[in-house]
Amino acid sequence: MPAKQQAGKAVGFNFGDLSNYSSGGGIPEGDYVWTDLSVQMYQAKKQDTGANVGPARLGVMITLVPLAGGDERTQFYSLGSNADKSWAPNPETGKGIVAIPGGPGTPPNASTNWAVLVKSLMDSGLPNGILQDDLSVLEGIHVHMANVPEPEERKGFVAKTGEAADDNRPKTIAVVTEIKDDGKPWEGTGGVPEAKAAVAPNGSARSAAKKSTAASASTATAASESDDVLEAAINGASEVLGKSPNGCTKLLFRTGTFKAVNTAVGQEMAQKVINTYFSSDDKLNSLLQQLGYEVSGTQVKASA
Repeated sequence: MPAKQQAGKAVGFNFGDLSNYSSGGGIPEGDYVWTDLSVQMYQAKKQDTGANVGPARLGVMITLVPLAGGDERTQFYSLGSNADKSWAPNPETGKGIVAIPGGPGTPPNASTNWAVLVKSLMDSGLPNGILQDDLSVLEGIHVHMANVPEPEERKGFVAKTGEAADDNRPKTIAVVTEIKDDGKPWEGTGGVPEAKAAVAPNGSARSAAKKSTAASASTATAASESDDVLEAAINGASEVLGKSPNGCTKLLFRTGTFKAVNTAVGQEMAQKVINTYFSSDDKLNSLLQQLGYEVSGTQVKASA
């Protein structure tokens, strides 16, 4: 890799290629769904006082929701103390990093929390080629996470990684130990599970009444809800294709549509769009054909 990046077009960084990393805080263990990943500058804070600790660093903030239920939490994974001298958040998506023109072009260090997390994903079976320069492909993934000790080679080594900053910092990293079979966005699964229906206590009659009422309401609103889902899907898909008029991969189209609908009308509708139109190529084509596009293998392309 050249020592410096030339001024000009911003160059993206392939997160999923571990050879691109140079050598050199935990959450409770459990099952989580990742609902959002964004690249940002972040300054750590003390848990007791909320006071800032150390300098701001470039890294990835992940929003996690426990699959068993509970409040969402966030976890920051640093790309290293000097990463912001070479890289900046992708200004168009916030889901990747681009080289700073004229910067040193130093790859993110392989001992940083983010690189360790990426390796844990690969070790847990993330297929090669899924994770590249757009982190949104991981949004909706279901994983089991556990805390592991920091890499031995970086203990007490602050200058390059910026991770082992002082004795008060956690010495473990929350990593992925399993990718759930029903939580793989690249295969059309995952997302935030719908809440389980509440069971009426001691009441078959009450349950029957609820079912009757629900059935009636469902019949009355099915058509309008279907129209709402279609409208949201068309708007979201149009936004994605407007940025990629020549088409894109099905995976990027799916994640881009989910993101666009989520931003416009919320996560519940975004999940309905995915469930309705991304479960098969036939259903996806029923949406794409209204926009002048079609499925072609692993791609979405303009219709001939």
